[in-house]
Amino acid sequence: MERIFTYPAIIQAQAERRGDAPYLVWKLDGEEPASLSYRAYADACAAVATWLKDSGIRPGHRVALALENSPEMVVAYGAVTSMGAIAVPINPTLSLPEMAFILQDVEASAFIGAPDRAEALAAHGDVASVERWLTPDVLWRRVASGGEGAPDALKGEIPVAFVRIDESADPAAVQAELEALCREELAPYKRPRRYHFVDAFPKTSTGKVLRRELRQMTAAR
Repeated sequence: MERIFTYPAIIQAQAERRGDAPYLVWKLDGEEPASLSYRAYADACAAVATWLKDSGIRPGHRVALALENSPEMVVAYGAVTSMGAIAVPINPTLSLPEMAFILQDVEASAFIGAPDRAEALAAHGDVASVERWLTPDVLWRRVASGGEGAPDALKGEIPVAFVRIDESADPAAVQAELEALCREELAPYKRPRRYHFVDAFPKTSTGKVLRRELRQMTAAR
């Protein structure tokens, strides 16, 4: 019988075979080399696939990937294909009209790309098929840290900061200080859009922060 190999099957088979051996290695300017093992890559694809499903993506949907040659692109491609959706790579240097034409032509259901491109394309008017505009920073948080964000109609999620301060502190002053620090240290798309001040962080019996409860708090506000 002829064996048919699919990309998701290859990902899982290599994860089981090679485990912690390096699968993907990269280096950004001014930073130390980073890597994902075969097993970590499979786990990353699964985590992002779950995020895509939660965002409304289903098997057969076309997902446009306007990403540079990067770890995000490799993980996004693996995640999209592993859940049965169709990855549509797009050159991120194309003009907005060119991108809009491709999105309309393939009837893309979702777009993953830079925040400024997502916002501009969402306002273009000729891409009615796209229901979800997702950004790589949210994708990578799912891989690197399991970070949570608040749901957002345009971007899928937006960064949210939970801050614990002393009773004597002024929340408005603390937020202003944090916003100034974030403007200096973080790219625009990584800066928190909301600040929630709490008396204490929800934790497990071993002291780990319960991210699910934080996520529930963002949805309730």
